[in-house]
Amino acid sequence: MVSIGSPMEDRRTQMSTRSRGSSTAIRTATLHDAAISPTSGPRMFSHQSTSKLSAMKRIFTQFAILLGFTAAQLLHASIASEKSLSPSLTLASPTLEIDFPVRESLIQFFYVPQRDEEPNIEIYLSYRSGVCVRTAHLETIEPEGRAAEISSVFTLDADGDKEGDLFIIATWPINHAAIGTEGTYYKIYAYRKSAVEGNELEFHRARDIEDKLGSGLDGTREGVEVSFPFKEYASIRAALAR
Repeated sequence: MVSIGSPMEDRRTQMSTRSRGSSTAIRTATLHDAAISPTSGPRMFSHQSTSKLSAMKRIFTQFAILLGFTAAQLLHASIASEKSLSPSLTLASPTLEIDFPVRESLIQFFYVPQRDEEPNIEIYLSYRSGVCVRTAHLETIEPEGRAAEISSVFTLDADGDKEGDLFIIATWPINHAAIGTEGTYYKIYAYRKSAVEGNELEFHRARDIEDKLGSGLDGTREGVEVSFPFKEYASIRAALAR
Protein backbone atom coordinates (compact mmCIF):
# COMPACT_ATOMS: atom_id res chain seq x y z
CA MET A 1 0.00 0.00 0.00
CA VAL A 2 1.25 3.49 -0.82
CA SER A 3 1.33 5.74 2.22
CA ILE A 4 -0.22 9.18 1.72
CA GLY A 5 0.11 12.35 3.74
CA SER A 6 1.39 12.84 7.26
CA PRO A 7 1.27 10.18 9.99
CA MET A 8 -2.11 9.81 11.62
CA GLU A 9 -2.79 9.08 15.27
CA ASP A 10 -5.10 6.30 16.42
CA ARG A 11 -8.02 8.67 16.49
CA ARG A 12 -11.41 7.01 16.90
CA THR A 13 -14.52 8.42 15.37
CA GLN A 14 -17.31 6.23 16.64
CA MET A 15 -21.09 6.25 16.50
CA SER A 16 -23.88 4.13 17.85
CA THR A 17 -27.38 4.08 16.36
CA ARG A 18 -30.43 1.92 16.61
CA SER A 19 -33.04 3.81 14.60
CA ARG A 20 -33.48 5.28 11.14
CA GLY A 21 -33.68 9.02 10.72
CA SER A 22 -33.42 11.87 8.24
CA SER A 23 -31.13 14.18 10.21
CA THR A 24 -28.27 15.75 8.29
CA ALA A 25 -26.35 16.91 11.35
CA ILE A 26 -22.59 16.53 11.16
CA ARG A 27 -21.13 14.84 14.23
CA THR A 28 -17.62 14.21 15.47
CA ALA A 29 -17.42 11.72 18.33
CA THR A 30 -14.34 10.52 20.18
CA LEU A 31 -14.72 7.47 22.40
CA HIS A 32 -12.94 7.82 25.72
CA ASP A 33 -10.69 4.88 26.63
CA ALA A 34 -12.29 4.68 30.05
CA ALA A 35 -15.70 4.09 28.52
CA ILE A 36 -14.63 1.11 26.41
CA SER A 37 -16.05 -2.09 27.83
CA PRO A 38 -17.31 -5.03 25.80
CA THR A 39 -19.61 -6.06 28.64
CA SER A 40 -20.95 -2.69 29.70
CA GLY A 41 -24.27 -1.14 28.75
CA PRO A 42 -24.66 1.87 26.45
CA ARG A 43 -21.29 3.50 25.89
CA MET A 44 -20.65 7.15 26.74
CA PHE A 45 -19.39 9.50 24.05
CA SER A 46 -17.82 12.93 24.11
CA HIS A 47 -18.86 15.03 21.12
CA GLN A 48 -16.36 17.61 19.96
CA SER A 49 -17.67 20.87 18.58
CA THR A 50 -18.10 21.04 14.82
CA SER A 51 -18.01 24.82 14.72
CA LYS A 52 -14.72 24.65 12.82
CA LEU A 53 -16.72 23.53 9.83
CA SER A 54 -17.83 26.73 8.13
CA ALA A 55 -21.35 27.06 6.77
CA MET A 56 -19.98 27.22 3.24
CA LYS A 57 -18.00 24.01 3.70
CA ARG A 58 -21.05 22.22 5.02
CA ILE A 59 -23.22 23.35 2.13
CA PHE A 60 -20.55 22.51 -0.46
CA THR A 61 -19.78 19.13 1.04
CA GLN A 62 -23.44 18.17 1.42
CA PHE A 63 -24.02 19.21 -2.19
CA ALA A 64 -21.10 17.02 -3.28
CA ILE A 65 -22.55 14.07 -1.38
CA LEU A 66 -25.96 14.51 -2.96
CA LEU A 67 -24.39 14.92 -6.39
CA GLY A 68 -22.33 11.77 -5.90
CA PHE A 69 -25.36 9.85 -4.76
CA THR A 70 -27.34 11.00 -7.81
CA ALA A 71 -24.51 9.96 -10.12
CA ALA A 72 -24.36 6.58 -8.43
CA GLN A 73 -28.08 6.14 -9.01
CA LEU A 74 -27.48 6.59 -12.72
CA LEU A 75 -24.27 4.57 -12.96
CA HIS A 76 -25.23 1.62 -10.76
CA ALA A 77 -28.10 -0.09 -12.53
CA SER A 78 -28.75 -2.34 -9.58
CA ILE A 79 -29.70 0.73 -7.56
CA ALA A 80 -31.32 2.83 -10.27
CA SER A 81 -33.58 0.02 -11.40
CA GLU A 82 -34.99 -0.38 -7.90
CA LYS A 83 -35.62 3.20 -6.88
CA SER A 84 -35.58 6.66 -8.34
CA LEU A 85 -33.92 9.28 -6.14
CA SER A 86 -36.46 10.80 -3.78
CA PRO A 87 -36.32 14.51 -2.85
CA SER A 88 -35.51 13.59 0.77
CA LEU A 89 -32.81 10.97 1.32
CA THR A 90 -33.13 8.78 4.40
CA LEU A 91 -29.96 8.54 6.45
CA ALA A 92 -29.13 5.25 8.14
CA SER A 93 -27.04 7.16 10.69
CA PRO A 94 -25.88 10.69 11.46
CA THR A 95 -23.29 12.18 9.12
CA LEU A 96 -19.87 11.70 10.70
CA GLU A 97 -16.64 13.67 10.35
CA ILE A 98 -13.76 11.19 10.20
CA ASP A 99 -10.02 11.28 9.45
CA PHE A 100 -10.17 8.92 6.48
CA PRO A 101 -8.86 9.20 3.82
CA VAL A 102 -7.81 12.72 4.93
CA ARG A 103 -8.67 14.85 7.93
CA GLU A 104 -12.17 16.33 8.14
CA SER A 105 -13.70 13.90 5.67
CA LEU A 106 -17.40 13.05 5.88
CA ILE A 107 -19.01 9.62 5.76
CA GLN A 108 -22.73 9.06 5.19
CA PHE A 109 -24.96 6.01 5.23
CA PHE A 110 -28.17 6.07 3.14
CA TYR A 111 -31.06 3.62 3.29
CA VAL A 112 -32.08 2.73 -0.28
CA PRO A 113 -35.32 0.73 -0.56
CA GLN A 114 -35.23 -2.42 -2.67
CA ARG A 115 -38.12 -4.10 -4.44
CA ASP A 116 -39.94 -6.58 -2.18
CA GLU A 117 -37.26 -6.58 0.53
CA GLU A 118 -35.58 -4.54 3.26
CA PRO A 119 -33.39 -1.60 2.18
CA ASN A 120 -29.69 -1.65 1.39
CA ILE A 121 -27.31 0.72 3.12
CA GLU A 122 -25.22 2.69 0.61
CA ILE A 123 -22.04 4.23 2.06
CA TYR A 124 -20.51 7.42 0.63
CA LEU A 125 -17.24 9.10 1.55
CA SER A 126 -16.61 12.79 0.82
CA TYR A 127 -13.13 14.26 1.19
CA ARG A 128 -11.03 17.21 0.12
CA SER A 129 -8.60 16.79 -2.75
CA GLY A 130 -6.83 20.06 -3.45
CA VAL A 131 -9.54 22.69 -3.89
CA CYS A 132 -12.19 20.08 -4.74
CA VAL A 133 -14.46 17.91 -2.67
CA ARG A 134 -14.69 14.38 -4.03
CA THR A 135 -17.42 11.88 -3.22
CA ALA A 136 -16.85 8.14 -3.59
CA HIS A 137 -19.28 5.24 -3.24
CA LEU A 138 -17.61 3.02 -0.68
CA GLU A 139 -19.90 0.06 -0.05
CA THR A 140 -23.34 -1.51 -0.35
CA ILE A 141 -24.50 -3.40 2.75
CA GLU A 142 -27.39 -5.68 1.92
CA PRO A 143 -30.13 -6.90 4.27
CA GLU A 144 -29.91 -10.29 5.93
CA GLY A 145 -33.58 -10.86 6.58
CA ARG A 146 -33.68 -7.41 8.17
CA ALA A 147 -31.92 -4.23 7.12
CA ALA A 148 -28.44 -3.69 8.52
CA GLU A 149 -27.66 -1.11 11.18
CA ILE A 150 -24.39 0.78 11.62
CA SER A 151 -23.01 0.05 15.07
CA SER A 152 -19.56 1.69 15.03
CA VAL A 153 -17.26 3.70 12.76
CA PHE A 154 -13.63 4.43 13.62
CA THR A 155 -10.09 4.69 12.25
CA LEU A 156 -7.20 2.54 13.44
CA ASP A 157 -3.63 2.03 12.24
CA ALA A 158 -4.04 -1.71 11.81
CA ASP A 159 -0.71 -2.51 10.13
CA GLY A 160 1.79 -0.05 11.66
CA ASP A 161 2.22 2.12 8.57
CA LYS A 162 1.21 5.34 10.40
CA GLU A 163 -1.94 5.56 8.26
CA GLY A 164 -5.39 5.12 9.73
CA ASP A 165 -7.54 2.41 8.18
CA LEU A 166 -11.32 2.73 8.23
CA PHE A 167 -13.48 0.28 10.17
CA ILE A 168 -17.26 -0.02 9.96
CA ILE A 169 -19.16 -2.48 12.13
CA ALA A 170 -22.56 -3.45 10.75
CA THR A 171 -25.16 -5.45 12.65
CA TRP A 172 -28.35 -7.32 11.84
CA PRO A 173 -31.04 -8.32 14.36
CA ILE A 174 -31.64 -12.08 14.44
CA ASN A 175 -34.85 -13.58 15.78
CA HIS A 176 -35.63 -17.24 15.09
CA ALA A 177 -37.29 -18.09 18.38
CA ALA A 178 -38.72 -21.34 17.00
CA ILE A 179 -35.21 -22.81 16.79
CA GLY A 180 -33.82 -21.00 19.83
CA THR A 181 -31.68 -18.60 17.79
CA GLU A 182 -31.72 -14.86 18.46
CA GLY A 183 -29.39 -11.95 19.09
CA THR A 184 -27.28 -9.65 16.95
CA TYR A 185 -25.12 -10.65 14.01
CA TYR A 186 -21.91 -8.63 13.61
CA LYS A 187 -19.81 -8.07 10.50
CA ILE A 188 -16.68 -5.92 10.24
CA TYR A 189 -15.79 -3.96 7.11
CA ALA A 190 -12.21 -2.63 6.89
CA TYR A 191 -10.76 -0.32 4.22
CA ARG A 192 -7.36 0.90 3.11
CA LYS A 193 -6.53 3.74 0.76
CA SER A 194 -3.94 3.82 -2.00
CA ALA A 195 -2.69 6.46 -4.42
CA VAL A 196 -3.11 6.10 -8.16
CA GLU A 197 -1.96 8.20 -11.10
CA GLY A 198 -2.52 11.91 -10.63
CA ASN A 199 -2.60 11.67 -6.82
CA GLU A 200 -6.11 10.25 -6.94
CA LEU A 201 -7.19 7.94 -4.14
CA GLU A 202 -8.67 4.47 -4.33
CA PHE A 203 -10.24 2.50 -1.52
CA HIS A 204 -9.93 -1.25 -1.06
CA ARG A 205 -11.44 -3.75 1.34
CA ALA A 206 -8.76 -5.00 3.74
CA ARG A 207 -9.71 -8.66 3.36
CA ASP A 208 -6.80 -9.87 5.48
CA ILE A 209 -8.10 -7.86 8.45
CA GLU A 210 -11.69 -8.92 7.85
CA ASP A 211 -10.70 -12.58 7.63
CA LYS A 212 -8.79 -12.34 10.89
CA LEU A 213 -11.68 -10.74 12.77
CA GLY A 214 -14.46 -12.66 11.05
CA SER A 215 -18.16 -12.19 11.74
CA GLY A 216 -20.65 -13.89 13.99
CA LEU A 217 -23.67 -14.02 16.24
CA ASP A 218 -23.80 -12.55 19.71
CA GLY A 219 -26.76 -14.10 21.52
CA THR A 220 -28.20 -17.59 21.43
CA ARG A 221 -27.80 -20.22 18.71
CA GLU A 222 -30.12 -23.21 18.97
CA GLY A 223 -30.47 -22.65 22.71
CA VAL A 224 -26.73 -22.26 23.34
CA GLU A 225 -25.28 -18.88 24.31
CA VAL A 226 -22.65 -17.60 21.89
CA SER A 227 -20.56 -14.44 21.91
CA PHE A 228 -18.88 -12.49 19.13
CA PRO A 229 -15.69 -10.99 20.61
CA PHE A 230 -15.07 -8.05 18.26
CA LYS A 231 -17.89 -5.60 18.79
CA GLU A 232 -16.00 -2.34 19.37
CA TYR A 233 -12.69 -0.48 18.98
CA ALA A 234 -10.89 -1.86 22.04
CA SER A 235 -11.32 -5.55 21.25
CA ILE A 236 -10.45 -5.04 17.58
CA ARG A 237 -7.32 -3.05 18.40
CA ALA A 238 -6.21 -5.73 20.86
CA ALA A 239 -6.79 -8.53 18.34
CA LEU A 240 -4.83 -6.77 15.60
CA ALA A 241 -1.93 -6.02 17.97
CA ARG A 242 -1.29 -9.71 18.60
